Amino acid sequence: MAYNNKKEYFKSIETLKLEIRHHFQPLELADLINLNKTEDVEQIDAILDKLESFVEKNAVGVTPSQLRKVYDKIASANEWEEVAINRPEFAYLIAKQPHEFTKKFMLLIDELAKIAASNDKLLGFQEFMRDLIAYHKFYAYLSNRRKKSTEMLKQLKQEVSISKLIDIHTLDTADTVEVLRQLETFIKKHGASLTSTQIRRLFDQVKSGKDLKTIRRCKPLFAYAAARQERDAAAFFMLLVMEVIRQLPNEQESVAQFLKTMEYVVSYHKYEEVLRSWERAKTTPKAIQEEALRYFDEGITPKDLVRGTLASYRKRQNQLRKFIYDNLEGVNSAQIRRIYDATQKAKHSENPVKELKLLIPFYKYVVARQNNRKSKRLFLLLIEMLEVIRIDGKREKQMNDVDSYFHFLQDIVEYHNYFEASIDQEYLKTTNL
Repeated sequence: MAYNNKKEYFKSIETLKLEIRHHFQPLELADLINLNKTEDVEQIDAILDKLESFVEKNAVGVTPSQLRKVYDKIASANEWEEVAINRPEFAYLIAKQPHEFTKKFMLLIDELAKIAASNDKLLGFQEFMRDLIAYHKFYAYLSNRRKKSTEMLKQLKQEVSISKLIDIHTLDTADTVEVLRQLETFIKKHGASLTSTQIRRLFDQVKSGKDLKTIRRCKPLFAYAAARQERDAAAFFMLLVMEVIRQLPNEQESVAQFLKTMEYVVSYHKYEEVLRSWERAKTTPKAIQEEALRYFDEGITPKDLVRGTLASYRKRQNQLRKFIYDNLEGVNSAQIRRIYDATQKAKHSENPVKELKLLIPFYKYVVARQNNRKSKRLFLLLIEMLEVIRIDGKREKQMNDVDSYFHFLQDIVEYHNYFEASIDQEYLKTTNL
């Protein structure tokens, strides 16, 4: 037994070691440094969950500077001797800790260093330390802000249905539209502190492996990213991704589900980022959309364009032709083609209305990529037309909306191709080619 300066009882080091092993049961401590070689997704989940709960219980009191000093020496090592030479310093840090839980935290590092040394697992030990640092930074962040992960998760689940977001491909149309609305509202509220570059970089890291193992291994990465944010809203944003990863089913199909979910996140975030720049320039999507509608009959709305009669549709051909001609500048043929192909695929799916609604985030991402106000008019008009396609009532009326929208888009593609070809021909004449 031992006592600290305040005469408080301390358990022996051997007792603390037993408690560490008990926490990680039924896992072995060696599993923590074999994570980089583990192919079993359930095993990866179990290891990371155990590690995260251990850090949550024992990390408070261990300063980031202490841990960073240890990590830097381990991360820079090329051979085990470089780690072994620092173990006396690990022992000093363990003895220096004023609380049992912080002693356990540092003791875990030393125990794994011994196991790794005997099995020549330097790389696995270094990767373990990266995960440990990530979770420590996250829970130190929560502690400094007097927050609890359980409270943040509770708030998160009130704002977005994570399970429905993951399984959005199985939902009916109404639930799909509602989940997309929740996600867009959440991103608008919490995503302002993050740049699209940060989001894209994290997304690229996740999708690089293209398997469920890679996605699971990214949980510490997003924990670390959350802790690095200066604003709580940005950390909350990262927590959403962490929870999506946590709730993914252990099936290979989950990879496609996760990547699609992340595409929605990236698209909405990019769109909201651009909207904030528009606000500073004192413009709005509604103002740009109204510019587009002026090409058609006075007082016309996107709903009228979607639900018009055949006679009114024919009447608008000249108006549509002029609209495309005036706004051709800046509209990329490849973008138009991708949108048309995706829309055609949705139209011929089992649930065309739902699949078209799921294209809205993609359309918004396209809008966010436009540098020309004229091209923004076109894509914002298309978004508004998608928004008003009916999700309830008779299927016949829903399919009428789908057909009208598709024909409208088809005409846009044809007029765009015609005018673009005409411009190319004119260019060839003027240059005598």
